[in-house]
Amino acid sequence: MGEQFPIDRRTTRLDGSVVETKKIQGPVIDETIDSTAGHEGAHTLMALLLGVEVIKATNVPGPGYEGYMQTEPVGDPYKHALISAAAEAKGYDGTGAGDEPPGSDMWHIRQSGFEPKEVVRHARQLLSGERQEEKLAVIATQIQRKRTINGTEAKRAKKSTNEKTKVVVNMFNSEGIAEHQQVVTTPHRATLVASELPRETPLQERCQGSLE
Repeated sequence: MGEQFPIDRRTTRLDGSVVETKKIQGPVIDETIDSTAGHEGAHTLMALLLGVEVIKATNVPGPGYEGYMQTEPVGDPYKHALISAAAEAKGYDGTGAGDEPPGSDMWHIRQSGFEPKEVVRHARQLLSGERQEEKLAVIATQIQRKRTINGTEAKRAKKSTNEKTKVVVNMFNSEGIAEHQQVVTTPHRATLVASELPRETPLQERCQGSLE
């Protein structure tokens, strides 16, 4: 694929020139996501996939918990079990696997009348694949940044993965002089590749997007 340029970064190339990128449309994904945001993001994504209304998800800790996700009442006990299994299915800690303490994810699955291992296996299937990974990353990013999100924000985050990724690209020569600026639409979510960089567009032809 050749050279790659992380989005929302300044990258210095081997010849001393600089490529600066800024996402202006498309899903927002942090490079690193803390365990609690990912854990609650997994519960949130599973609820949305099952058509269950999310009230809120948070990584703000409280007595006996590091975060939680709250939904409207779930009438179907198996859906409740799948939502509880989501974090374990994605490999996050704090699910109560093994000892199943009261109030833990695994405890809730068993209380719903199901074998945790079987439900986790099914949850893992539902959350597998690149598209679901991306949806989870976007939701978890919003939890990490805002600490608490409501159901509307969770739905918006999930939907944003359907948007095209548009990036403003600024290019500077090795002397730090700006040479080009252009909006690029890319199928890649986290990086641009060399073939997508502006080549013939002079800086005077300003794009509508701007770097802030």
